[in-house]
Amino acid sequence: SNLMNRKLLSIAAAIAVSAFAFVSCGDDDDEDNSLILSYSNIKLGAQTNATVGGFVSLKTGTVYTLAQAKDHAADIDMLCFYEAGSGKNMMLASPGANITRIFVESDTVEIIDSWTVKDTTWYAETTMTAARFDAVVSPDSIIAQYTTGYRKAKDLQAGDVFAFKTQDQKYGLFKVVSTSGEEAGEVQIAVKMDKY
Repeated sequence: SNLMNRKLLSIAAAIAVSAFAFVSCGDDDDEDNSLILSYSNIKLGAQTNATVGGFVSLKTGTVYTLAQAKDHAADIDMLCFYEAGSGKNMMLASPGANITRIFVESDTVEIIDSWTVKDTTWYAETTMTAARFDAVVSPDSIIAQYTTGYRKAKDLQAGDVFAFKTQDQKYGLFKVVSTSGEEAGEVQIAVKMDKY
């Protein structure tokens, strides 16, 4: 009877432990299990585009106009601008890239110079195809593409894939979906990057 009580106690303890273990395993359908942050359609306007903002926070995917960007300067990771010239054209940079004579007030005052925070994002050209970009699901695939960084991604063309590293040490890739126009033009990109 003492042996029987111990066995029943052991069985009851095992059931209690099992029940606790199963209770702790909830339904994870509400969780985002992806390993990367993705944006499929970010449109950025160049410096005189009156309808599409040219500054983006990659943490949220929010696009800002130049007037709005100053109030969100600490969040801005990328900006778009156009500069005519061989190997230049539609470009992405960041507030810390010391872009001059593009975002000016009365032809002399550099607007971004008055920002208290000017983060820098670094860009590296890749040989990655657009199809390979589309297949990326792992942060390791992103980080492996980043090599020597430059402060501008130049001469953006549809299908180009660039790697980048933000001021917050977040690595990412962007694919150029399309570009159009010049100073009043725009670029559309898709982004895959480390989660915040």
